Amino acid sequence: MTLVASGAAAAPTARPMFHWDVPGLLQWVDAAGVQVSDGVPIRLDMARSKLPVEELVQHFANAFQKAGLFIPPDSARAQALQQPQLTALDPERMVAYTVIFQRNPDKTVTLLLGTSDLSHYEPAKGSSLDWAPLPPEAQVMVRTDMEGGQSAVFSIAASEAQVMAFYRDTMKQAGFVEEEPGQFRRGSETIHVFTQSQDGRLSVSLTRHLGEQGGALTR
Repeated sequence: MTLVASGAAAAPTARPMFHWDVPGLLQWVDAAGVQVSDGVPIRLDMARSKLPVEELVQHFANAFQKAGLFIPPDSARAQALQQPQLTALDPERMVAYTVIFQRNPDKTVTLLLGTSDLSHYEPAKGSSLDWAPLPPEAQVMVRTDMEGGQSAVFSIAASEAQVMAFYRDTMKQAGFVEEEPGQFRRGSETIHVFTQSQDGRLSVSLTRHLGEQGGALTR
């Protein structure tokens, strides 16, 4: 039994650091290094699992909750996205954990596991990208450059239909073909557009991939 002196407060217990645990793990590749986007250090690991996307989404949602991390409400709809994505935040350390689920033709799932130190965040200057158009009034939140592609997230006071109509028009003019809803290809270049509604605004995620993604996954 531990006694605390009268008038003295017990020191708060720090939340343990979250560590990635991938069920059904088949292969893994460590991050080649730490990327920096708008001042934010980002580590991106990759893994491949034999479990279906639905089970993996539930696993990571449970793991985030067990670790006491905050999961934004929109993340609960991850299963509905073409490439489901789940994000959680450690509010004490200001570290964000993001997992993107990519279905493979052989029924396995590739996981992109991102760890971002948001305590160093510096808002980007300007609202433009050199690889994708942005709708008027778009407010860029985070931009990331990584090997083989880029990503960006912005918010806008517009509907999903308006944003998708904008991209269908502008991407067609740039020579892209819409292979699937929100997926545009031009040669070996692919741009995905994802949308999520939040607090009366629309959050839009853009990802760009060039050629084959990543490399051989080994453990």
